[in-house]
Amino acid sequence: MSPLAIACIVEGHGEVEAVPILIRRIVERIDPSLFVRIQRPLRITRSQLLRPRELERAIELAARQVGPQGGILVLIDSDDDCPAELGPQ
Repeated sequence: MSPLAIACIVEGHGEVEAVPILIRRIVERIDPSLFVRIQRPLRITRSQLLRPRELERAIELAARQVGPQGGILVLIDSDDDCPAELGPQ
């Protein structure tokens, strides 16, 4: 079985290090036989992500990295925002 490729788009430096560990722990709990290949997360600041077409550009870049069978996780901090309002934007 070929590895499942996962790309991540994150905001902060801490997430760059933490997200791959988190994903591996979740995958290990779900299916220990599954092998995931996690790309180094793309770190894009919140101000960049909220610009028109910037999130789409980042997702297109991540999609090229993982290919058609891969997955993309977008992790945006919502410390000061309501996730229900930020998500649809």
